[in-house]
Amino acid sequence: MISVFIDPIAHHRHPPTMPASVIQPARPRTMDPIDQQILDALESASEPVGTWRLLNFLAKSAKPASRAETRSLRQQALARINPLVRRGLVKRIGRAALTLP
Repeated sequence: MISVFIDPIAHHRHPPTMPASVIQPARPRTMDPIDQQILDALESASEPVGTWRLLNFLAKSAKPASRAETRSLRQQALARINPLVRRGLVKRIGRAALTLP
């Protein structure tokens, strides 16, 4: 009778794999101007920025002629935040703050 001893570790070894590289989300080539303004404002902030503080800053920087235009600018910027979060370009901190990832 022949006895064969097989190293149990040799069968459970996995082939060497390459370490996963961190992929940074790239900014698309064509970006809405409001998206760019949001990202620029968040880049200049040293800490998370409140959503409404950001919206008010963006509306004020456009120097609107009337209150209605101010509301419209805020609404347009607010509508652009969720797509930026989904694409990974902006990160939510809690319910009321935004920052870059």
